[in-house]
Amino acid sequence: MAIKISGTSVIFDNRNIDNVGVFTATSFVGDGSNLSNLPASGGSITATASGAISNGDPVVINTDGTVSGVSTSGQDESFGSAVEWRDYAVTGDQQRQIAYDTTNNKIAIVYKNSSNYPEIVIGTVSGSSITFGTPVAVLSEATPHPVVCYDPDEDRMVVLMNHKCKSGQISGNSITFGSTQEWSDYSSRGVQPYDAIYDTDQKKIIYVFRPNSGNPDQYKGHSVAVDVDGDTLTFGYEARTWDTSATVDYATAVYLPHVSRHIICYEGGSDEHGQVVVGALDGSAIAAAHGFTYESKREFDNVKAMFNRVAYDSDSQKAIVAYSDDDASRHVTAKVIDVVPSGRAAGYVSIGPRFRIKSTNSSTTDTIGCVYDPTVKKMVFIYQDNYHGGVSGTRRVKVNTATVDGFNLTMDQTDGTILYSGRADGINAVYDPDTKKVITSFEDQDDSDAGDAYVITTPGATSNLTSTNFLGISNAAYSDGDTATIQTVGAQDDAQSGLTVGKKHYVNRDGSISTTQESPSALVGIANASTKIIIGG
Repeated sequence: MAIKISGTSVIFDNRNIDNVGVFTATSFVGDGSNLSNLPASGGSITATASGAISNGDPVVINTDGTVSGVSTSGQDESFGSAVEWRDYAVTGDQQRQIAYDTTNNKIAIVYKNSSNYPEIVIGTVSGSSITFGTPVAVLSEATPHPVVCYDPDEDRMVVLMNHKCKSGQISGNSITFGSTQEWSDYSSRGVQPYDAIYDTDQKKIIYVFRPNSGNPDQYKGHSVAVDVDGDTLTFGYEARTWDTSATVDYATAVYLPHVSRHIICYEGGSDEHGQVVVGALDGSAIAAAHGFTYESKREFDNVKAMFNRVAYDSDSQKAIVAYSDDDASRHVTAKVIDVVPSGRAAGYVSIGPRFRIKSTNSSTTDTIGCVYDPTVKKMVFIYQDNYHGGVSGTRRVKVNTATVDGFNLTMDQTDGTILYSGRADGINAVYDPDTKKVITSFEDQDDSDAGDAYVITTPGATSNLTSTNFLGISNAAYSDGDTATIQTVGAQDDAQSGLTVGKKHYVNRDGSISTTQESPSALVGIANASTKIIIGG
């Protein structure tokens, strides 16, 4: 007999149910395995799809609140127009003279004016252009070429000039300095600055230099730690000599966070070959002693290496040194250097083969800049080609890019793209992580030594995945504009294949899911079957 409610049959003689409202059950029988069209288990959200999304795709949330599948897209190489930051600037061909303030999103360039006084100019990058503020005096006295380093923990831009230095804080396109700090130990030794880098583990600046007078260590390579406390700078108890064998020159340094070490590449030894030395800083010991341990030193090339620049590839975790090979008509050259974290035994520095940054015709260079662009995973080399088109004395500033694979460098071009048709000196480069651009600056010798800067878009594949925007996995296939259900933490997705059970899996920059963690990447979860993954597990 049919069961009726208010005269309407709801359960018929054949036991079929006609749903005319909402049923509430207080208990259930069975496991529910035959139920379909249920919402995602665990966490889930709904959002508007931006672009097509396939079932099982890893998804990111966009800045406008829409969602998209993780993917890469190509970008072409392009250069912004020259932006003059000073009508006359004296730059150094050996010094690091550009830095990026990651707190205020500004670039800083140091140089000397027509009186040989150090100055600094602050700029803001927007698109393919830069807006610079008014140059600010650092000291009202002649100094050697200054170097600059940003301390992100203290939010200070530090300028070092011989035995004097200043700490400044950027606001807008200007900077305010504290009082001049002096390092009395070397006040009469004619210090020549080379580089200043930040040790992110010890939270100290490492100042690389040589004293040009005072036996027994004049012209030898030195380092000293600098502690930044607002506008107060404290030098280490004493400097550490990292090469006592002969005169050093063209020194350049970089910090390797994966091994908590820094390396210095330079020209040194009796034969003036390219050298590399590995150092470690104990920041807690700088007040009582120098705090440095220099562990391994060896040649990175058995040629006279000039105008050295070194950069860190954070993806391959290797350093790349660019230099002018003076034994081969100053060909612009690069090598890959690896420092393994297995100990301090001599020889744990591994060095790859020699690669020519320009391989067509011949190329002489006397100024180089290099920097790593993590957006497209490319090394960027900016250099002056003094032999453009095979014609001696025909100078062009060029850009070439390369991919690091083990100890190999695959150059994108046999000859670089022309950035500027003229003469340059003191080429420097820095990566802007906010606009994802490379900024280069140099002294334009064909324009009365004006200081110029360019914004470079590096060619390659970019990803919409960042370290913070991974949301979850799509629960179905959706078209652009659809309301998409995205499975989040706690949900189990069953639309995968080839997963390794019991292992953590990551989404990588191209949208693939694997047990390999690249950069950028994000944890998806733990696989509990070859086709299933628990998100955030």
